[in-house]
Amino acid sequence: MPTESAPAEAPVRVALQDDFNDGDYHRNPAWTVLSGDFRIDRNGLRSVVEVPDERAPARRSLSSDRPEEVGLAMLKLILEQTGSVQPEAAPVAAETARIFVASPIRNAFEMELDLASRQKVGSLELGVFQGNSSGAGYRLVYRPDTRPGLSLIRVTSNGSDVIASSDGAINLEDDRFHTLAWTRDEDGEMRISVDGRRVIQARDTSFRERFQGFVFANHGGDYSLGRIRVED
Repeated sequence: MPTESAPAEAPVRVALQDDFNDGDYHRNPAWTVLSGDFRIDRNGLRSVVEVPDERAPARRSLSSDRPEEVGLAMLKLILEQTGSVQPEAAPVAAETARIFVASPIRNAFEMELDLASRQKVGSLELGVFQGNSSGAGYRLVYRPDTRPGLSLIRVTSNGSDVIASSDGAINLEDDRFHTLAWTRDEDGEMRISVDGRRVIQARDTSFRERFQGFVFANHGGDYSLGRIRVED
C-alpha cells in the first residue's frame, strides 16, 4: 500500500541581500536616499547625523514640512504613554538620514543584519514597509544607552503603536559589529535577537500582504550597516 508523502516545503527565497563589497549602493540592489548623507566605507553602508545639544536654550519648533521630526516626536510620545521610557530619556530631535531599498518580501521572513553603532546618542529605525518607505509596516527602533534599548513598532494608517520592547538597555557601542536577527512566521509570531540572545518576542497579525522593501533611518548618531540578508 503506497504511503502518503509529506507536503513539500516551500523553497527558501533570498528576497534581499547586500554586503556593500562592490562599493556602490546604487545598484545590485539599488538603494534610494530620501534624506541625509550615506556613504560606503570599509565597514559597509555608513550614516552620521549630528544630534542637537539638548542643553541649548532655543529649540526649533516642529514643522509639517519635516516629517522626520514629526515622526520622532510621535515615537517619543508613544514610548512615554506606554511607560516604556521616562520623559527625560526621550530622543532629541535631529536631522534624519533615510534610505530604502525596494525589494518584495513575503509576509513571513527571516532577516539577519550586521550593525555597528559608535555614539551613545540619537536613535536608529529600521524595518519593512508596505506602500512607500514611510508607510505601514514594522519598525525596530534602537536607542543607545536607554531603557528600553530596542522597541518593535507597528505603523498603520491609524498611527503607530509599540508592540513590545526589550528589557533594559542594549549597548552596541564597542567598536564592533553586532548581528541582529528578526524572524516572522505565518502566524505573526516575531522573534528578535541580538548576537544570539533573544530580546523581543511578540505576535501581531496586522499585516497579511507582502512588504515592498526595507528602510533604514538614522535619527542621530553614527551607524554602519555591514550586511543584510532577508529570506522568505
